[in-house]
Amino acid sequence: MKSLFSTTWFLVEDIVRRWIENPLSPLAKMTITLVLVTIASTVLLSFHVSEKAIEDQIVRFGASSLVLREHHSNVNQRQRSTRMVDFLRARPDVDIVSVVAVPTTARTEFRTTAQVLTTLEGLPGNTLNQVPTLYSDAYTAGVRTAVFVQGNRIPVVTQAAPDWLKRIASGDVVHLPYSLVHEAVDQAYEVISVVEVKGGPTVAATLAASIQSLIELEDRQRTRLFSPESLFNELEQLRRDQSLWQLAIVWGMGLAMAIVLSVISLMEYKQREFYAALLRSLGMHAGLIYLRYLVEALIPTFLIAGVALYLVVSMSSAVLPSIGVELSALGSLDLDTFVAEEGIYLAAFLILGSFIGSLPVAVLLRKPVGKVMA
Repeated sequence: MKSLFSTTWFLVEDIVRRWIENPLSPLAKMTITLVLVTIASTVLLSFHVSEKAIEDQIVRFGASSLVLREHHSNVNQRQRSTRMVDFLRARPDVDIVSVVAVPTTARTEFRTTAQVLTTLEGLPGNTLNQVPTLYSDAYTAGVRTAVFVQGNRIPVVTQAAPDWLKRIASGDVVHLPYSLVHEAVDQAYEVISVVEVKGGPTVAATLAASIQSLIELEDRQRTRLFSPESLFNELEQLRRDQSLWQLAIVWGMGLAMAIVLSVISLMEYKQREFYAALLRSLGMHAGLIYLRYLVEALIPTFLIAGVALYLVVSMSSAVLPSIGVELSALGSLDLDTFVAEEGIYLAAFLILGSFIGSLPVAVLLRKPVGKVMA
């Protein structure tokens, strides 16, 4: 036991001494690890955030709710929209609320942004205040503040958002009278209808199929229907894509890392092949020498991997939108959950790359000591 401890301590000292003598070797390993872990963690983080965002949306949405979004740019399209809304409103098993999304954003006095909504004549069920109101869970109800819309300062009062409004907006919402935003609405707008089906998920699924058939029959290319079923299908497809990327990261990046590390390890061993043979001739087992090269690859790899993961998560708000992830989805980011669920794939490709990268040393250690020292 004492000799094993002494041998291990000697190998650790040897690793440190070699790093001091030749710092380029660990720096090269750290650099390739930093690049690969940054790419891998960015991809995994984008899937993780998107998955959690859809799951949160499903929870907010409800099992018996439908959302109909119709983009309009002229009066004729609005008349077609009214016909579909009237069709839904005529059903006794349906409660429907419609609002208009204005193609602009509002800025609060706290420098946050908010979606702008308004109402149009003929749309059903809108119970929102007809005075300018900021719906937000971040402020106490009844507070008087102001928002800025297209350069205009508009006084508003804060209020908690009703449940149906949370199904179509995840952040703050400003509801303004049509007279204050008519210029923006006259150019283009989107009618958003929240449909609550009283008959439960089965009836909601049947109604969703009927609405989708009507959309296709009337060739409503600017109309989109959102239902729990479509969200579940989107989540399932995302998880399938995520599984493929997880395998690609473990094997693809693991092998890429192995190629680089094997070249570095091979060059290091060739430089100290005689030294390794001398240690073997003095009784040190070849397995311990191989373990020394494996540990030397793993230590800087995992250290720099932790740094890369921290940087990616810290800069996620700047990095993820550049690869197509919506900024609003970042509210679903949970670092602990991400590391717990996706960390195994990062660790797998790091271990795989380090292990395969050290195999050339294991092969060379099989060479007889006499041939090396001859």
